[in-house]
Amino acid sequence: MSSGGKRLLVTILGVDPRPCRYSLQDRHSSEWRLAPVALLELLPQDTWPDSVLAFCTPQASQKSLPVLKDEIEKLRKSRNHVSSPLEVNEQKVDTAASENFARFFCEEVLKTGAEEIIFDLTHGPRHLVLYGLLGAQYLAALYDDSGSPLVKTRGVYYGRLGEQRDSGSGPSRADSSSSALSQAQTGHLHDLQPLLSLFEWIYALRTFTTSGDANPLARLIEQASDQNSTKIARELRDISLARMAGLPLELGILSSRFIREERVGNFKKVLSKQKALLEDELSRVLESFLRKFALDKENVSSKRDMFLNHEELSREAKLIDDLLEHERIPQALGLMNEWTVSWVLLQDGRTDCWLDYRKTRSYGAAKLNALQALREHPEFQQNLSGDQRKLGEFWRQLSNLRNAYHHHGMRKGALLGVKDDAERTRYDLEKVREYWSTLKEFPQISPQAEGDGIVLVSPQGTARGVLFSAVMAAKKKIERMPDKLLVICSKESAQTVEEALNRAGFDKSFEKFELSDPLKGIDQIDKLSKQAEPHLARAREVLVNLTGGTTLMGLVAAAVAERARKFGLIVRRFGLIDPRPYEEQRNDPYREGDAFWLEDKDTRDGAED
Repeated sequence: MSSGGKRLLVTILGVDPRPCRYSLQDRHSSEWRLAPVALLELLPQDTWPDSVLAFCTPQASQKSLPVLKDEIEKLRKSRNHVSSPLEVNEQKVDTAASENFARFFCEEVLKTGAEEIIFDLTHGPRHLVLYGLLGAQYLAALYDDSGSPLVKTRGVYYGRLGEQRDSGSGPSRADSSSSALSQAQTGHLHDLQPLLSLFEWIYALRTFTTSGDANPLARLIEQASDQNSTKIARELRDISLARMAGLPLELGILSSRFIREERVGNFKKVLSKQKALLEDELSRVLESFLRKFALDKENVSSKRDMFLNHEELSREAKLIDDLLEHERIPQALGLMNEWTVSWVLLQDGRTDCWLDYRKTRSYGAAKLNALQALREHPEFQQNLSGDQRKLGEFWRQLSNLRNAYHHHGMRKGALLGVKDDAERTRYDLEKVREYWSTLKEFPQISPQAEGDGIVLVSPQGTARGVLFSAVMAAKKKIERMPDKLLVICSKESAQTVEEALNRAGFDKSFEKFELSDPLKGIDQIDKLSKQAEPHLARAREVLVNLTGGTTLMGLVAAAVAERARKFGLIVRRFGLIDPRPYEEQRNDPYREGDAFWLEDKDTRDGAED
């Protein structure tokens, strides 16, 4: 088949050509036996195609194709400005495989290389016409890599026949000597382009409301090429990005603004202008979607105007459910993580500055981290209620999944593809989904375990008076004895712990953390500080003496302080100075040293991940 040129007329031929005078809008054609010829006469002269592609069954090839060529030639000659013949190419249709006609139709049209297409679907067997309409719809929806239409549809016409009349009642450019022309009808050519546009609008709107992708919708809106349409398209893209990225606050503000500023009404006007049909229904679908995530409070234009309450978390939960429903797992897990932190803050009454990480949000995450640490320790998990243990396990699974996805799988275990790893991912995700269905109903579960109050951490080296001075300094600071003591010591210095505590009058519980090598055992820093976690997780406040013993003991104490901060605890570090000569200190160890405190206030801190 030769090339169809830049503009192509595509038609399907039947087997019974009859004379008819067609109209298009307010224009009327002469009498022709085939609608595509009348269409050519009625189209503006500068929109004429370069060639015609006619799909013909074997019978149509014999009866109608010669008529098409003959009538097109007569029309061409009547238009003096058309100097060259209009090429008519035939494409035969295998009637035995007509159910595949839509695919065949599209393939053959694309083979012509045409850039613009005009369809006439008046003639031919009805089932082929319907398949042809389906093919035209598919071709209209094809886009290249740049986002531009692969081919431009310039019209899809269907000729509806009207009343029959005597052919002799008016002039005709067709040959009226044939007996087939003894009777003629009137008909009207309808442009079905709005029907194709409707399919595109429905697809674009469905894509937006299901997957969250606004690009097909914005692309259609932008075709109006005016300032209002450009603005609507841009705002819908912003809403789409907020939804797909799991940004509930931005999504709420943008959706509310779109509704409040009557963008939906403007959206309806764009639909009407572009002849999209069903503009009321499409607008209603869009508005219904936006109201699902919009804020209840009016005129909220900034996050600073938003408050943490049950209503806000309920609205955010809808977005999490929406993301889970459409399998946007990384975004759902990320938002679920933040939602759980907000839920802890709401329960604890910390709703001021709820979006400030270091002041507030780190506290909520730390409480959950502490609960998780207790849940994982056999000795301490019995102090948790059943609901607290479930919450701790949920937080562990959620945090692991969230971090794995948000760091794009940059870890040893695979998220997908590898059998054992993938099964573990699916199991954890199933458990997270299951617990989320409970959590989003706002259960009353305290993330704070019953614990030890104020905990003192101190090294004890060979100088026996260090621990004594640390206890006395803590007692003076808080005006009572600490509730628990964690002692960092060596095997040798461990023998002096009880004596030092007796001299200080400390009669509460204590734990020893022994360094096997107090001088070189660098690898013990992380090990011993981690062993302290369950004790820290039950504390309300931690006092840490950084002096005394070996350098390694001080480093362990510092590491314990950092872990305490990750649990959202108040951490106050201090040092001890004994200005006396070494021999005097050795002979009289139980003399209070001078304490200097590095923090005198709440020093909650934490890493953002």
